[in-house]
Amino acid sequence: MPRLPLKALLGAIAVISFLGFSDASYLAAEHYLGATPACSILEGCETVTKSGYATVEGTFNALTGGDWALIIPRGISVALLGGIYYLIFFVASVAAWDGQNRWIFRIAPFSVLGLAASAWFLYAQAALLKAFCLYCIVSAATSALLFVVAAILIQWDRSRRRAERAQIAHLSTK
Repeated sequence: MPRLPLKALLGAIAVISFLGFSDASYLAAEHYLGATPACSILEGCETVTKSGYATVEGTFNALTGGDWALIIPRGISVALLGGIYYLIFFVASVAAWDGQNRWIFRIAPFSVLGLAASAWFLYAQAALLKAFCLYCIVSAATSALLFVVAAILIQWDRSRRRAERAQIAHLSTK
């Protein structure tokens, strides 16, 4: 049977995703208010959050070299999408707390998308913008932590299912 209790993993996912949601929501709110997040430790929040990479359209344009303005509505904040991503993980982890809802096991593999997006945006900050946003780094850290805990959760579920199959096989041979 799995070593870590399910509720510890679900609790970790809930806490991490809530932190990520709070961070992304703050960035999205600042984006839509036209404000610049207060960056006390690092300089560069304005450079990052006002760049084209802060919106979906700008990110697609940068990745493809095309103009996506006709297909993708202007101004969709990447932070807003991050907030939705974290909110989905938060809701799924809380819903699974009673052991009845299994959506968390279905969405856990998608944590790799958050990790990949964070890696891309860290690259964009370091190599392309040469500026860092503290809140974006916090988001990247929460994405990485969420990925690690989700990977442990996936292994936990596989181990649990393997143990159940072995028990059924053992009972059927009697």
